[in-house]
Amino acid sequence: MMKTTAALTFLLLFGLGAPSLAEESSAQSGESAPVVDSEEGALFRTFGVGMFAASAGDLASTEWGLTHPGIYEMNPLVTHREVRVSAHILVPAAVWWTTKRLREKGHDKAALWVRIGVTAAYGYVVMHNLRTAGSPRPIN
Repeated sequence: MMKTTAALTFLLLFGLGAPSLAEESSAQSGESAPVVDSEEGALFRTFGVGMFAASAGDLASTEWGLTHPGIYEMNPLVTHREVRVSAHILVPAAVWWTTKRLREKGHDKAALWVRIGVTAAYGYVVMHNLRTAGSPRPIN
């Protein structure tokens, strides 16, 4: 299941990143296409990919933690594996789509901060999962 999840996440990332790469290459070739601003655009794309990477890390650390006795999923909405995997793909995809639309409407900084916040939140959850699953448990 984890290999499938990693493969799906990679494909989703590649699929979302492909239009941006096509726009940049057509802009470099002289065709009329939107030009991506260099520094802020790169940071925006980096945190876009970072959302998916951190989400995959959350999923992997959750699945690993659930293999330990006494560890269980505290979020009642994602107790089923299929729902958990879907959520870890759909949530970053929805944020990607929303922030891309925000940026197109001229809200560059807001869109970037949303991506930074989502990436940071997932990063915190990964650390929490690893700390929880790796902490010693009393034997009863």
